[in-house]
Amino acid sequence: MIGLQPFLSFLSMYLTCCSARSSPSSKMARLSATATIMIAMIFMVMCAPSSYFAQTLYADSINTLDGTNVRNQVNFGQVVVHPVTGFVYVADQAQHVICSISPLGDMDILVGSPGVGVKLDGQGTDARLFQPRGMALNSVANIIYWSDFGSCTIRFVFLSNATTNSLYAGTCTGFTPYRPQGMTINPTYTSLYVTLGSNTLNTFALPSFVRTVKSTGSESSFFGATWLLYGGNPHLLLSTGSGCQIRLYNIADESITTLAGRNGIQGTTDGTGTNALFNRPYDIAVDPLSGDYFVADTNNYEVRRVTSTGVVTTVAGTGLNTPPSTSLINAVPALTTTFPTLYTLAFAPGGYLVVVDSDIKVLYTTAPRVPASFSVTGVTETSISLAWDEGIYIHAVTDNYTLTYASMTGQSFSIAPFTLDHTTTYTLTGLYPGFNYSNIVLYLTNKVGTVSISLGQTVRTLGNTPTPEAPVILSGTVTDFTISVTWNVPVSLALPITSYTLYVGMGASSTVTPPGGFSQGVDVNGNAIAFIVLSASTTSYTVTGLTPMTPYRFFVAASNMMAMGTLSRA
Repeated sequence: MIGLQPFLSFLSMYLTCCSARSSPSSKMARLSATATIMIAMIFMVMCAPSSYFAQTLYADSINTLDGTNVRNQVNFGQVVVHPVTGFVYVADQAQHVICSISPLGDMDILVGSPGVGVKLDGQGTDARLFQPRGMALNSVANIIYWSDFGSCTIRFVFLSNATTNSLYAGTCTGFTPYRPQGMTINPTYTSLYVTLGSNTLNTFALPSFVRTVKSTGSESSFFGATWLLYGGNPHLLLSTGSGCQIRLYNIADESITTLAGRNGIQGTTDGTGTNALFNRPYDIAVDPLSGDYFVADTNNYEVRRVTSTGVVTTVAGTGLNTPPSTSLINAVPALTTTFPTLYTLAFAPGGYLVVVDSDIKVLYTTAPRVPASFSVTGVTETSISLAWDEGIYIHAVTDNYTLTYASMTGQSFSIAPFTLDHTTTYTLTGLYPGFNYSNIVLYLTNKVGTVSISLGQTVRTLGNTPTPEAPVILSGTVTDFTISVTWNVPVSLALPITSYTLYVGMGASSTVTPPGGFSQGVDVNGNAIAFIVLSASTTSYTVTGLTPMTPYRFFVAASNMMAMGTLSRA
């Protein structure tokens, strides 16, 4: 097994990636809710499929802008993931929008207006899209290209200001043959590849936008496309939809070969090459870590893994299109969950695969990744606020969190396991002023295991450390030469009592010999005073060697490890 570091929070959408409320100052309209959504992210490593766990990350409902429910069948386009910010962008061709989802699962409309399918360049929700389908991302220039299927146009949007432009406008003759489908871009962002239903490939040189048309053969049309190196040479990995094949297109010599599946033969069989069968493979992505390919096998409702030698394995899905009866609050094996409307997928940094479906799940095979940082963000007299940087998407593969810490008394504490929604912060409360707290450790747990990160510093709360209250002298027994004193155990918040100090006032002279066992001192008024430090378990003491017929005043104070408390009354 390859141990990869998980990271992923993510996203979702079901019938539409959107419904929005907008404000004049917002470039994106916020998503509102009423229909279940899903974007599944799958952390893929070389291991047996049974080692995958699936968990719902985000499920919500959404309405159109006028408040009506969207239809219960969606037709998504492609998905891309920004390798730096972790934002996921999904083309929803049914609602004519492109949505963005933050690493913590917050969803917005990037461009387009839900349900309005026309072509019009503009900014944010003022722009109009017409069935956006294929997408490609230039993560350096922060540009998303997409194929506007309905208008037969190649368009792009600047992520910095959500402004759209048109790159190339084709001719919409007929329904399928000339309409753009899937899209991919090469690693240097100099060539944009767009598949068309007419078995042709459009290549656009960037930034000049010079177009080249290549035929990819008449065996089948293409939907998904992704750029990769195969045998050391640039290729396009293509999924053929109704052709039920995964094919390789050599960019240099324009040759095309079948990697897996059989033309027009539907099935769900795992195997090698033409012995493996698909049923309308819609999209495809390459794992940048293992080099394997992952296919959204739409009509089989499964995620399939394909090696470079054509070995096909099912890694997620039951083959059924019935939605799960409940959200997967607790993770389950990936092969026991369902993907009822599986359309598209894309890898995010670190080896996770974002899968657009009818619910939002995350599939993982390892314990959560250790957060990149863990720090203090605020301190009061009774609290310490903490925050951690999980990186992109780690939030999505964490079932629960636990915090442990120790006080300066040596006591250890543990916060019961808790879950978080759209945040990576926690505040320890109920602490004591002026206290040192150390050994603060955060634990992240999922079905595979637990990781931890230590704060690595001692934190002191504000204010003064609480000291014990004043004891009360309960009684005194007097003889000619002795006086016995008894006192109660006072209240001592936070810190336990460590000792008592008994004081004997001896008058104005500073030369009087103190009683046996006592030390001599002077009070604030310059009067002689004697004192003795007693153990925390002592609540009575007999003073000996006193002078008959001499007045004495007695005081007692309790101390904790930090300071002495208030003196009792004489």
